[in-house]
Amino acid sequence: MNKAQIVISKIVVIIIFNILVLNAFAQAEHHLFEKKQYSKKIYNSTQYDDNYNIIYHRIHWFVDPSQHYIKGSVFSIYTMTNNSENILFNLSSGLNVDSIIQRKKKIEFTHKNDVVSIKNIAAKSKTDSLTIYYSGNPPKTGFGSFETSVHNGNPILWTLSEPYGAHDWWPCKQSLTDKIDSIDIAVTVPVGNKAASNGMLVKTDTTPQGVTFYWKHRHPIAAYLVAIAVSNYSEFTIYAHVSNHDSVPILNYVYPESYERIYNNVLYTSQVMELFSRLFIPYPYKNEKYGHAQFGWSGGMEHQTMSFMGGFSKELIAHELAHQWFGNHITCGSWSDLWINEGFATWSECVVIEHLHPEFYQSILYSRIHDAVSETRSGSLYANDTANVDKLFSSELTYNKGAMVLHQLRHQIGDSAFFAAIKNMLNSKMHFVKTHQIQKFFEQAADTSLQNYFSDWVYGQGFPEYTIELLKNEVSNVVIEIKQTTSHESNLFFPMKVPLLLEGNNDTVLMYFHNLTKQQTFSINIPFTVNTIKFDPYYTIIAPHPARIIYPADRLLLENKIVVIPNPANDTMKIMWLDTFSAKRIEIYNMAGKVIYSAFVEPTPHYHQVDVSGYHSGEYIVKVYAGKSSLSTKFIRY
Repeated sequence: MNKAQIVISKIVVIIIFNILVLNAFAQAEHHLFEKKQYSKKIYNSTQYDDNYNIIYHRIHWFVDPSQHYIKGSVFSIYTMTNNSENILFNLSSGLNVDSIIQRKKKIEFTHKNDVVSIKNIAAKSKTDSLTIYYSGNPPKTGFGSFETSVHNGNPILWTLSEPYGAHDWWPCKQSLTDKIDSIDIAVTVPVGNKAASNGMLVKTDTTPQGVTFYWKHRHPIAAYLVAIAVSNYSEFTIYAHVSNHDSVPILNYVYPESYERIYNNVLYTSQVMELFSRLFIPYPYKNEKYGHAQFGWSGGMEHQTMSFMGGFSKELIAHELAHQWFGNHITCGSWSDLWINEGFATWSECVVIEHLHPEFYQSILYSRIHDAVSETRSGSLYANDTANVDKLFSSELTYNKGAMVLHQLRHQIGDSAFFAAIKNMLNSKMHFVKTHQIQKFFEQAADTSLQNYFSDWVYGQGFPEYTIELLKNEVSNVVIEIKQTTSHESNLFFPMKVPLLLEGNNDTVLMYFHNLTKQQTFSINIPFTVNTIKFDPYYTIIAPHPARIIYPADRLLLENKIVVIPNPANDTMKIMWLDTFSAKRIEIYNMAGKVIYSAFVEPTPHYHQVDVSGYHSGEYIVKVYAGKSSLSTKFIRY
């Protein structure tokens, strides 16, 4: 899911990037979060999850987009996993269960506290079926689990069940432990409307009741990813070639008034699908379809095989499409693990830019790392409080830090192991994954333990902050010290490979320093002296950028408050002072006490350059004034 309003206050670099560089990457549609609270019970994997497995649903819904009302039937085939007296379905108590039919007979049930309890007669391992008939006005909760609105004067209806809203509008097993193996969906709507849903559209029928759209989906699907959207849509189809033999139709239901504007944007989808199919595995639902349905929410939602879109920026298209692999094909095994869905999808946005728009890649990485550190001095990716939906869908934590923890891991273990782990995970046929299972895939591919990494970065809080000091700077004898502090007291140290770009007059080398202690010294043999050090130049570490770099001159400055570099000087020299000293004026005196140079200066950039090539050889005094206080030192002109 994408949430679009949190990022209105994103950093300036992204705003400039969007305005000046590529409008299609506009953040205006990134990560909307509606400030609605869940009053509903939050269902855990408890009393009913081990009771039965859902095999199949055949659903028929009757809806009119001009009315906030639903009527429907849900036929379910299930297999009992133990000998239980009751089978439970989740359904809002605000909806009416008209009847439940089993083998052509009405059966008894209770419906309270959002749970439909049905007498079970099937023994363990036996398969049975029943049909629930229901109707009513779905409650409005969460992100809008069942909504009606208008566009250009025309009514529209849509559903959005993530995370806890599926039972608001249909009787289901609202679970993150059991997917529906297969589903058929029929939606009857007034003539003149189209109904978007999961899977393939196999036929439409027009009757006196309206027009019915029949959708067939033959892949496992979580209850929260089942969805419908209904309006007077215009439609068009494009294609993506995800392998040598497979072309995937991309079906688009859009508002008629938006058709021309959206058409060209949607063409981008095929490029992204082909890229993901190369990097990950071929599109998981290639034998059916992918699609978009425009709806009245300002973000996007990755309903399986048909994302609902509030806009069509390239960023949003990439994010929701990535969810078909990460979130749908494999789904987080609990809402505590939501970072898996959203972190992988947000990271995938960056991968699209890396491959299709490389000129913007570094800017995007900087902005995401900035977001991942500017607002996340506390809080873990693993959500311990799943009732707090604000935190659960945190833009900075779940989305951006989640993405950058993956990006960082990629650079810690290397591309080969990283992408092998992803492919192994996607090919594993696992329906749900939890954090410890994600860790295992990466450990197996990298042939190393990642216990500390996941403990620090997923379950832990905060991030490292670095100070890099150049202690010795001689040809073939360079000594660098790395000091690390952390932003949160619960995490005392982050073991990391720290990349530093060392630059000389005509030489450059990128080196990785395996930092294993809070203060560590490294001696390296490089054939030049170092003029500058750049910390993590390609933005691979979640830490404040730039890090603090201390050169030998800075050490002198810290010791002496003011320093002249070089000293002795021949042509030009730089007078430097601490950033805590608000310098206003500089004077240079000869040894007779005569002022031979005077200049007003600004407090920043904390230095002032002077041409001394015309000075006589000898000793001079420099004074830097800040109001009534001053600092002084000597220098020699040779």
